[in-house]
Order: sequence, then structure tokens, then C-alpha cells
Amino acid sequence: MQLKSMHLDPQRGTQSFQKMPTEGMTAIVYTVKSLDDTTKKMMLTPDFTVKDILMSFAEKIELWQSQYFSISIEDVDGNDRWLNPSRTLREERVLESSKLTLKIKYWSIVRKLIDPIAVRLYYHQIQKNVIKGIWHCSERTALRLAAYQLQTMYGDHQPEKHRVGFFDNGTIQAFLPPSVVEKNPLDYLQNRLFTIHANLKGMQKLEAQSKYIEVAKRLPMYGVTIFDVTEDSVPRKLGIAEDGFLITKKGSLIDFDFYPFADLASWGQTMHGFEIHISHPDKKPHFGFFTACGQTMSELLSDYYTLFRFHFPETKEIPVSFHSSVLPDFQLFHPPLVRTIVDPNFSRLEYFKIVLLEETKNANIKPLEVLLNQIDENLDVEDGVMQSMVLNHILDLQTLEVLSVTITRTFKYQPKYGTVFIENLSLRIVDLSDNIIGTEAGVAALSKLIDAPFPLEILRLNRCRLGPRSLQTLETVLHQNKTIQQLHLEENEIGDKGAAALVEGMRLCSNYTFLNIAHNGLTEKSGVPLGKLFASQDFIGLNASYNKLGDNGITTFLAEVRKFQHKRIESIDLTSTGLSSSLKSLMVWVSQNSQLKEVRIGYNHMSEKGVTEVIKILRDNINKLAKIDLRYSEIKSKQMLEICESLAGNRRLTFLGLTGNTIKKKAGSALAASLSTNSTLTALSLRNCQLAKPSLLSLLQAIKKNQVLREVDLALNDLSSSEVTKELEDTLAFTRVEDFNIAATSLTSSGIDHVCQGLIKNTSLITFHIDANKLGKNATKIAVALANHKKLKTLTIKGNNITQKDALDFFNTLPTSTTIRDLRMGKNDFELESLESRLAQFPHDLKINVLIDKTKKE
Repeated sequence: MQLKSMHLDPQRGTQSFQKMPTEGMTAIVYTVKSLDDTTKKMMLTPDFTVKDILMSFAEKIELWQSQYFSISIEDVDGNDRWLNPSRTLREERVLESSKLTLKIKYWSIVRKLIDPIAVRLYYHQIQKNVIKGIWHCSERTALRLAAYQLQTMYGDHQPEKHRVGFFDNGTIQAFLPPSVVEKNPLDYLQNRLFTIHANLKGMQKLEAQSKYIEVAKRLPMYGVTIFDVTEDSVPRKLGIAEDGFLITKKGSLIDFDFYPFADLASWGQTMHGFEIHISHPDKKPHFGFFTACGQTMSELLSDYYTLFRFHFPETKEIPVSFHSSVLPDFQLFHPPLVRTIVDPNFSRLEYFKIVLLEETKNANIKPLEVLLNQIDENLDVEDGVMQSMVLNHILDLQTLEVLSVTITRTFKYQPKYGTVFIENLSLRIVDLSDNIIGTEAGVAALSKLIDAPFPLEILRLNRCRLGPRSLQTLETVLHQNKTIQQLHLEENEIGDKGAAALVEGMRLCSNYTFLNIAHNGLTEKSGVPLGKLFASQDFIGLNASYNKLGDNGITTFLAEVRKFQHKRIESIDLTSTGLSSSLKSLMVWVSQNSQLKEVRIGYNHMSEKGVTEVIKILRDNINKLAKIDLRYSEIKSKQMLEICESLAGNRRLTFLGLTGNTIKKKAGSALAASLSTNSTLTALSLRNCQLAKPSLLSLLQAIKKNQVLREVDLALNDLSSSEVTKELEDTLAFTRVEDFNIAATSLTSSGIDHVCQGLIKNTSLITFHIDANKLGKNATKIAVALANHKKLKTLTIKGNNITQKDALDFFNTLPTSTTIRDLRMGKNDFELESLESRLAQFPHDLKINVLIDKTKKE
């Protein structure tokens, strides 16, 4: 016997040796492979032990954590015959034609898997079990595992390559199990798979393989060796595991019963297969299976039992025959975890999808694709939880009824006792805006949905044609609901009677905290009912904007609110309510509410006395007011100057809305000076303020230097001056602003060039608006400027005279690796259909909104 050169085992820190063929004995060439398709030819003599082969092969492939692996021979039926590592090739009857494979035999969780080659081999064996459907998993998990496999094989997502058409019906089966492939369209699977894959950008191959292993460990059947058996002529699947055995329920191939070692009395090979005796008095006493793998099953279960007793010595003793030299080092593995059986529906969200498809099919209506997409988006996020459902412009009466039944069924479902069921559906927010629900039948269906047993907190029913009778019908269900906190009813036809009925249903319920009743035809008669909402100390916000409350309505509202001495109010929106002389009383009340954070009173003709109270609050930091909107309030020059000056010493305000108010030179200079010292303001709206060139120059310089501003709106101001656009270039290059709006600012061609130069250097923008500036062919310059931007997510270039050719040049210039995901290009003169071939190369989650003549949207 000869020894070859030695190498160092990095884990053990010892020397290992490769055995050479024995002189005088006939050497035979054997082929040994691993499941990653690595194959080695080895010259061996009959006195080689199986362990010698394993160690020699491990050295050849540079595997140093070889102790987790075994050698098997695959029989004609594809079953493994595991070789005893202490026996020789002759003793194990290994022939030259035998298929020797390095595999994992014992699936106990290893304490430390750090060898990259070992990780790769674990990954490949696990992956084969998953895609063959041996270890059953949900669609959600299967797609996530497939994404890790894609990352392993192809690296980062490439939009121009990894898109629909990359897979065909054959190649997809190398990534996903039959249970997923057979019930879903190929294009649908590819879109979901590439969405997950795109989010793995930057993940290295070894990390992706490790992630695959970690996710697979959570599968209910992970580590279970499955055998096909028959019992009483009925085909079944039997699983041998580290903590007992599993057997499929009759009639199922995925639903298993589990028998721990504590329930077993004995087991062994029989003449026709394998048998197990059960000691538990309440369970079936005996199983007899017909199988050709009886010996393998008996030995594997015995080995696992011995390992189990090492970790849990108190386990009852069952006589088994085994050879200690066969077993791995017990200390290499973690003790088995308590086995849990997973509910067949896996999670609440997956069950929601199943029920939705069932109910739409039963009702003979098309599946709600928008909702299915929202479900999938949450399923495809690691540990995602669906908390909102947005269904605008798509519901008819029948669909609303189906939705109510679906939600009720989903949340009433109770998983099987003792099973694991992931709670990943909460539906805290439901938005059904822009659907016609105001009919008697529609309100009845809506009532059923509200009454469903789910934790609804925010309900949006804007523009649903709800009238006074609708609200009278909903009063009872709104009163009985104990979870809704916010109710949004903007732009309905509720009127004073409907508002009174609504308040009656809400005001004595402590769960309601906010009501949006804007644009509902209310008059001064609703002042008292709206005030009564604040009888509850938990009610903290009201939006009654765009209702004709007038000074009388505001006065009665304030009188009612004062009765309750409510001190926790956080927001009030009285935009365009006919507010004028009552402004002073309102602002005095605002100053007395220490918790008030947001006040919106724009589009009102403000009295000077009222504006004076506003200035006091801003100047003196009287309360916690953080947001104030004074848009289109006809504020006089002197008072506007005082407002701008007051900002310098304010230490609470985060948003100031001055849109539509004229800001003259002095006020503009004062505002710029205030921005140089203010350290709290994060959002400033100066849209359509008729800012003169000196004001614009000083403001742009201040914005550039300001460290906290994140949102600036300069739309509808004239930025055509070359001096201004040069300063704008500098500001864009160095600002920390994340949302910048320069829509409709009369930019010239040279001005656009300055903007582009600023964008090239910009590193902060997330949203950028440059609508209505007649870009035309200059749109391509914007694409060039943003080619390497690392953060921009939203770009709006609506109404810019962009032709079909301009659009093609724009998309040909914009790199497919762009970070933009929301591109708004409405009111231009082109159609997306002719750009399909180019657009197909962009990430499929890039949303392009185009509004063409007949309100055509993409």
C-alpha cells in the first residue's frame, strides 16, 4: 500500500492522505460523481474501503467537510443502496459498472456548514428534491427558491435577458416543481420569478446557495427520505426522518401523518418489504408495506433512532441492530427540532388566493387580476405580509359580492389543530374608491364586507356615489364595527342628512380616529354634527374640505368641539370651506390645542386678523404644529413678509404650503434667509407664487445649502432666465432634496441643458417633475442626464410635446438598468404600442403611464 501527498483539512487542522492502489492487486477504473455533475475516474483495488473512496474523491474536488457525506449505488429503480464506509469494495459487491455517487444520507441539521464545496453539494441535492416535488412546497416558496437558483446560475438580473420568453415549458421544469408548473401559465410564472430575482441584485453565488438551503430547511418535508410503498394494494409514500417516520394519508400524496420514535415499538425488513409496530394505544398498531427497499428503510430508521437517543437519552429504548462504524459523529449535528406539520394551505394569504379563484369561478366571472397581482407581490417578498387591498375602477355588484364572500371565508378559516399556518394577511387598509357602490344592492354587499371578521383599520370609499340613504343603511354596521379607525368618503353625495347619520353611527365608537368627508355637499347645518365627532377623546382628525360650511358652520363646529375640551386633536382640513371672518376663532382654537400637528386652510378668503393669529403660532412656536397649508389664501404682501420671516425662528414646522400666494421680492428674500437658519422644514410648496428673478436666485441658493429640505415645489413659476437656470443647475447638482418639481416653468432649450447638467451630478433625487416644458426632442437629453442616476424612482414628463420619434429616441437612450420604476408621460403625442420591442427590454415592474386623447392609459 502506498500513500500519496498530504493536504491540510481546514476544518480539522490535521493532515489527510489519499490512498494509492495496492501493488499486486488488479486495479479497476471506477467512476464517482457528485450531484453537481462533477465526475472523477479513480483507479482502485478491491481492498479499498468505501471510506477510502469517499476521502479520495473529496480530495480531488477539494471538499474538506466530507464527514457529512456518504457513498451510494443507484439501483435500476433509482433507489439508493448506501455503502458501509468500513467495508471494502469486494465486500460491498461494487462492480466496475456501478454508479457510485457522493450524497447526503443523514439530513440532521449540521452545526457548521462552511466549506463552499459542501454548501454547493447540499444545495444541488436539496434543489433536486424540490424540483422533483419530493419535498413539497408552496408556490410562494417554490418561486423564491427558483429565484435563488437563477441568481446562482446567471448572477444578477439582466432586464434585457431575463424576461418573458427566457424559459419555455421544458426549461422551467428545471427550476420549479410540477405542482407549480402544471397549474400556472408560463408567462405568469416568469414574471413573478424575475421580480424576485431582480431584488437579489449583488448577491454572490455562495450566498444564493446558502439562502436556498436556509429557506428549504423550513419546508415541512425537509430532510425526509421518501420511499414509494404499497399497503393493502394502495400506493403510499413513506418518509424516514431524524425523529420518526411519516406516511401519507390515504388518497393523498402530500398530506402526511407523523409517528415520532416515542410511538414506535419496533421495525424491520420483511420477506415482502418493511413493517413497523406502533406502541401508542390510540393509533394503528401495525403497518406492513410492500417494497424492494425494506433493508435500506430499516437501516436508515435505525441509524436515525441511534442519533436521536444520543441527543435525547431519556427516549425509550427500542432494540435495533446497527454498526457504530457506520454512523457519523453525533456531535456534528444539532438535536432535532420539534416536528411541525404544515397546514396544506400553508398561509392565510395563499388561502385567500385559492378562495378568490374558487369564488370567481363559481360566480362565472373573470378573476380579479388586479387583486391577484397584489397578492402575488406580497407573496414574492421575503416574509411579506399583505396589509392593503386597492381595487379602484373595477368592481361591479357581482364582483363586490364575491369579494365579500372571499374575505369572510378566508378569515373564518381555522388551520388544522397542531399545524403550522403562516399569518401573512391582515388587510388593515381597503381602498374601494371609484366604484359605483351607492345602489341599495351595492351598499348591502359593502355592509357584508365591512362586517367580515378581518382587522380592517382604514376604509377608503372615495367617489363611490354614496348618498344620504347609503349612509343611513351603513350606520348600523359602522356602529358595530370595532376595528375601523379611519373612514375616507371624499367626493360622494352624502349631504347634511348623510353626515348626520354617519356621525350618529361613529361618534360613540372609541375605535374611530379620523374622518375624510371632503367634497360632499355639506352646508353650515353640518357644523354641529361634525363637532360631535370629537366627543370621543380618541377621535383626532377631520377632513371637511371643499364643503360650503361657511363662517356660520365653522363657528358652530368650534362651539361644539369646545364642549368636549378635546386636547388630542392632531389634524384638521378646512380647505375651501368658505372660511373668512371665523379664521381668527379657528386659529385661537388651534393655538390652544397643544397636540395639533396639521392644519390645512387654503382656498379661503382669509381675514387679516386671522392671518395675524397664524403668524403668532409660527413665530412663537405655540404648539406642536408641524404642517400648515395656506394655498391660494389671498394673503397680503405685508403679512406674507411676516410669515416668511417667522420661519427663521420656527423649530417645529416641517411643511409650509404657500402655493398660489404672491411672494414679492422682500418676502422672497426673507424666506431665503429663513431657510439658511431653519433646521426642521422638510417640504416647501411655492407653486405659482409669481416669484421674481431676484427671489428665485436667492431661494435656489438657500435650497442648495439647506441640509434638511427634502421636497421642493417651484412649478408654475417663470424659470426662463438664463441666470436662474444656471443657478438651478448648481442647485440640482448639490441639493439634498429628494422630490423636486419644476413643471410648467417656461424652460428654454438652453435652460433644459442647464437642468440636465445638474441632473448628471445629482445624487439625491428620488422623484423629479419636469412636466409641461415643451421638451419635445429634448426629452432625450433628460434620458442621457439620468442614465447613471442611482436613486431616481419617479420621473414625470407629461405634456411636453413628445412625438413618436422623440419617445423612441428617449427609450433607446434610457438604459435598461435604470432605477426608474414610475414613468409618467401623459398628454404627449405618441403611443406605447409601437415601442413594444424596446420596452420589453426594461424591467417588467417599470410602470409607464401614458394619457392619450381618449384617456387611454398604459
